[in-house]
Amino acid sequence: MTEISIHELYRFYLDTIAHCSSAILDKSDDEIAYDLFEEFDVGAHSFLHDDSLTKLQRAGYLPADVVSLSRRLRTMWLALQNQNWSMAEIRTHSSWKELFALGDEIRQRLDIE
Repeated sequence: MTEISIHELYRFYLDTIAHCSSAILDKSDDEIAYDLFEEFDVGAHSFLHDDSLTKLQRAGYLPADVVSLSRRLRTMWLALQNQNWSMAEIRTHSSWKELFALGDEIRQRLDIE
């Protein structure tokens, strides 16, 4: 199995973060569900994993504060995904708002549009 390059790992990391920000709330219910429970879920397990974050930090792609926020984002996601949420709750519940705000903060610290 070929290991992905650090640059590719960073691209996957950025793609993961893009699927967990308040911007997705402008999408349809189906698109939100896909972004969160397909795209973000896979990325959270892989690219927000401590091993990936450590590699990205050591290579200079992520500062320590963003690594810390990313770990927190993953922990929050793992707690939220195991509950049966309606789409209305995902759009309005304070726990989800906190998750999306954290994704927004990471994007802002990395100066991502």
